[in-house]
Amino acid sequence: MAPYLALLISDLRVSMRERSVIFFNYLFPLVLFFLFGEMMNARVSLGGAQYILSTTLAMGIMGNGFFGIGMRAVMEREMGILRRLRLAPISAAPVLISSLVSGVLIYMPAALLTIMLGKWVYSVPVPSNLLSVLAFVAIGNVAFRAIGLIIASVADSMAEASVLVQIFYIPMVFLSGATIPITNLPKWGQAIAKFMPATYLKSGLQSMLQNGESIAANITSVLALLATLAVGFFVSFKIFRWTKEDRISRSSKAWVTAILAPFLIVGVWESFGGTSDVRNAVIARRGARSNSFRLHDVRVFVGDGRVIDRADVFIRNGKIVEVVEEGNSSSENASSYNTIEGAGKTVLPGLIDVHAHLGASGITMSEGIDPEMANWPEHAVRSYLYSGVVAAKSVADVTDDLLKLKRRLADGEILGAELFMTGPLFTAPGGHGTEFFRNLPEPARTSLESQMAAAYSVPEQAAARVDALAAQGVDGIKVVLESGGSGILFERLDLSVFDAVAAAAKRHKLPVVVHTGVPQDIVDSIGRGAAGIEHGAMRDIIPDTLLQQLASKGVRYDPTLVVLDSIVRIARRDISLIEDPLARQTLPSTLVAKMRNWIRTHDVDPGLAQIPELKNTAAMKNLINAHRAGVPLVVGTDSGNYGTFHGASMHREMELWQEAGIPAGDILKAATGNAAQLLGAGDRLGRIAAGFEASLLLVDGNPLEDIRGTRRISDVFFKGERVRRSTLFE
Repeated sequence: MAPYLALLISDLRVSMRERSVIFFNYLFPLVLFFLFGEMMNARVSLGGAQYILSTTLAMGIMGNGFFGIGMRAVMEREMGILRRLRLAPISAAPVLISSLVSGVLIYMPAALLTIMLGKWVYSVPVPSNLLSVLAFVAIGNVAFRAIGLIIASVADSMAEASVLVQIFYIPMVFLSGATIPITNLPKWGQAIAKFMPATYLKSGLQSMLQNGESIAANITSVLALLATLAVGFFVSFKIFRWTKEDRISRSSKAWVTAILAPFLIVGVWESFGGTSDVRNAVIARRGARSNSFRLHDVRVFVGDGRVIDRADVFIRNGKIVEVVEEGNSSSENASSYNTIEGAGKTVLPGLIDVHAHLGASGITMSEGIDPEMANWPEHAVRSYLYSGVVAAKSVADVTDDLLKLKRRLADGEILGAELFMTGPLFTAPGGHGTEFFRNLPEPARTSLESQMAAAYSVPEQAAARVDALAAQGVDGIKVVLESGGSGILFERLDLSVFDAVAAAAKRHKLPVVVHTGVPQDIVDSIGRGAAGIEHGAMRDIIPDTLLQQLASKGVRYDPTLVVLDSIVRIARRDISLIEDPLARQTLPSTLVAKMRNWIRTHDVDPGLAQIPELKNTAAMKNLINAHRAGVPLVVGTDSGNYGTFHGASMHREMELWQEAGIPAGDILKAATGNAAQLLGAGDRLGRIAAGFEASLLLVDGNPLEDIRGTRRISDVFFKGERVRRSTLFE
């Protein structure tokens, strides 16, 4: 033990007198810290500051390993220092171990200093998992010093060592995420990164500092680095050279590549089923959502009907921090925020679509399913966000698939509108919703129908399904009462089944919305505590007394006019439907061409051709009467039906309301605050107020004068992230 301790003490003394050690352990990381910090404006981004902190630590560890031991060991051999140690006599083990341990002891103060500078300079909280961070720093340090030891063992001279160090160091600096985020690298760069030791060092540090993860949550990185330590120590021990006269064969120099073996294994695993891509995407997303913004001198539509003519809105770490009206002073330091000039612009809560079918594209399938329609739900949530819609509720999509998408969106793995969902619609055997599966092969019919249309005649079975859906994480329940009309008839759900569904939903605090067809359906829904009415009665006028009941009980009304508008326009071969700018921007061009051609050439159903202009329908009149009666309105689109496209149809629905005479302020309230309340998210979405999520829409002009102004999108913010809309479909 004495030789190990003596060498360690000696190594520490020599290292602290060595200029290169001081530079690469202390001065170089600090230069990087302040350089990158100012370049990336870390004062206004917690995620950016945390990224710089992890970058500084990673660069320090790499410098400590490559230059602190790799170059220094060769220099000591050339100067004859190792020759004198050999005469002691001792084996190579104490020399190697003391080099590893001294590196950790020398670097730890630098690591702690970097963490404290992050707190003092950029307000980065000291991580609550500090012990995990320091333990990982130590593991990374000895792993990279092991790489340095192998380089020192195979290099014949300082010049050769310098070349080998650069061969390893430079690619790791630029292709591992150490200086350029991995998600910003080209695809080939991201593929190479999976095989880089520095990738796992950097990702582990970033996960711990930014996401607060423990060392156990980064076990892949830990095991890869520990394997590197083991391989590095073994190889360097086997080919250790005391003097420059000692020679090793050229073939032995190939041992330098052995240090990459653990990362070759991990890289292959990550390429064919690992999780690094997901983790990197989540890290990048959380970083983007930690930025600080000040929307300066904007008109604010609060979401509850109020309007602030001129104000500053402060956003930090995904939340609205403060809304300061003109003439009032702010408690925030404006210099610590990125300022976005908003004169002449209006900011409003992001729009919310309370009725959508994400599994269908709205494009005809008369020519078969286009490849562009594969994985449409993911495309749909991107289309929504592109269009300023920050949340959408799926009703009657494939439940298991949508639950997976919902989790990926919530985790930040992909970027798109927040997904709420009801799971399958509850209907009767032979009821509305089951007709879509009648002509499918039996296996497909059984699978899809159970996922999208829960048809029950036994109350206990229906209640059990609600319990199961609640356990899966749905946000509400949808019930169908409509029994059809005009030659298209459905079985109507037994009210005892409805009672069981409503009672089970109430136990789980899940709001129930009901697809209705006639006024009696609305009566039955109100009596069972429905939170919302979908469609209302498109063929019949709803009596005033019934509307008064909806108003007095606060039941929200969703007319979904746009789906009827789409049917009417398609029946009249109106191709302007597909020329909607937002539809053109969010739909693949092949689908636009297919839909345009189908509208022009398809055989029009005679019944659809008889539908009157929308302004003359009961649906439009019911909306007008509901607004006059004070019924709380919400905006849903029924997107996914032919011609009703995700995102674009939200704006068309609001325009139809304006044509009906509904004031723009009331329309926006229905599309924001009211909608958030129906979804059970009114405490965090749908308003611009301190503490609410910063999911906002910034538009040019004033949509309160003309609702079409919501199309003039200047910026979309989603949970604090300033969305680069042009990249959503890359």
